[in-house]
Amino acid sequence: MALEKETRHISVKECSKPGEEKDAIGLRSPKSLTIKKDRDFGSVLRKGIRISGRIAAARVCFRAKGPSRIGIAVKKTICCAAKRNRIRRIFKEAFREEYSNIKRPADAVIFPNSGAVSAEYGQAKDFINKIFSSI
Repeated sequence: MALEKETRHISVKECSKPGEEKDAIGLRSPKSLTIKKDRDFGSVLRKGIRISGRIAAARVCFRAKGPSRIGIAVKKTICCAAKRNRIRRIFKEAFREEYSNIKRPADAVIFPNSGAVSAEYGQAKDFINKIFSSI
């Protein structure tokens, strides 16, 4: 008598709780909400205002229209690749959570410092709030 394992793929809809609505940008941040091009990074760095905190510094620049976007630049000298990726994931998730609370469209480039290595999600969320509420 061999036991057979029954495998079943679960869709995202099945995982969500009944009555729970998705936020404005869904479960994943679309690529249109990230800054990828050098010219976009450069324009934010030239025109943006500087905001600093315990775990990161940022440059923020207003936009006339369109969605708010975020770019994250982590130096290689801060830590190993796995921790740099963790830092990026934490900031992206904090931005995704706070996206619906942003009142004015803006581009932000975040520069995490060595304090971000041990930072938790709540600290990143507070920093994102600080960035977009200061505009």
